[in-house]
Amino acid sequence: MPLLPAPPPQIDPRALSLLEHAQQTLDSLPCITAKARYKVSLSLGKARRVDEATIRLLKPNYAVVSTGRKVQGNGAMAWQVYPRFQTVSADGRRIWRSFESLHEYESGTDDPAGGAIPLDTGDLLDGFFSHAAGPAAKFKTLDSRELIRSAAYLKRTWHGGSYKVAKFTYTQEDGRTIWNEELFVGRDGLIHRVLANRDDGAEYREAVLLNVNLSPGVTKSGFNYAPPPDYHAEDQDEQRPATLPVGSPAPAYSAQDYDDKKTAIADFRGKPLVLVFWATWCQPALEAFPEINKMATDPNLTVAAVDVGDSTEVFKAWVRRNPGLSSIRFLSDPLAIGRNGSNQIPYRVSGLPTLFVIDARGTVAASFVGYSEEQEQKLEAVVKVLDKP
Repeated sequence: MPLLPAPPPQIDPRALSLLEHAQQTLDSLPCITAKARYKVSLSLGKARRVDEATIRLLKPNYAVVSTGRKVQGNGAMAWQVYPRFQTVSADGRRIWRSFESLHEYESGTDDPAGGAIPLDTGDLLDGFFSHAAGPAAKFKTLDSRELIRSAAYLKRTWHGGSYKVAKFTYTQEDGRTIWNEELFVGRDGLIHRVLANRDDGAEYREAVLLNVNLSPGVTKSGFNYAPPPDYHAEDQDEQRPATLPVGSPAPAYSAQDYDDKKTAIADFRGKPLVLVFWATWCQPALEAFPEINKMATDPNLTVAAVDVGDSTEVFKAWVRRNPGLSSIRFLSDPLAIGRNGSNQIPYRVSGLPTLFVIDARGTVAASFVGYSEEQEQKLEAVVKVLDKP
């Protein structure tokens, strides 16, 4: 007997209208200051994370987002506390991302429209500079891929206030993992709370917007930034030698794709693989991707790029904004956020971007830290030798 077609999704148009209204509110704001709290809990006691951020934003492209973090992992009772885990600064010319615990920073050219600023607010203010990063765009992307199961419009009370709520249920590409998400929109038109959980209980997220000020009187001069003198630039690591010797086996490693599906590097065996470790704020990687994407159109080659410097939300927003790079398999490893990659990744990544060329048998053929025209030529030469059907 043929399978019956899946029932059409039950969508209340008021739910999407509510998100579009929230986006229009962000569009109308010249500036905002606020605080945000973002919690992530994984099942089976695997890990918990709490971020608390102080936020200042000014259009078209000025920002300071200073985040503290607490992490509890592997069933441990004690929390690891990072009072100033990271700071994202954009002064209208450059974007800086600094990590106090590492005394390290990355910088890149600012987008005139602010779209390159890596806001990480759990869907609360992510659309302030760019429509593509907002939750309305997220819903439309899921809907276009026929992943939305339902969308409901509700009214709820939370902390003594009345909120309009857009509630979505959607599935991942695997057809099994189901997410439920609720976005609380206040009378001011802003999203004040986001709840998200998996049906199987494997993950729970909550983001809350606090202390909102829509008339803070901020000026451009308040966003001037220079890294502290004892911090070193991550791009100084471009001259480091290869982190894995040629001829060594490629270590086992997994990351998750756009749909949160676990992907193992070993899954790509059978073809040569170019493996890139990068982040959305890594300017050399962003400049390299157009050429790497052209290389990835070769059917005898696989290119996978693992974001190890951002949350899942920032990673997904960036992928949505860059559909022209679709030949690259983009992956994310959110557990490596802001930590020294040499301690978190078996490939001992010491700088971003780092590229590995792995042959069809799973052996390291070459590696590069940083990216330049000279390294691009070397990469093409190595791939050309390996790229044989």
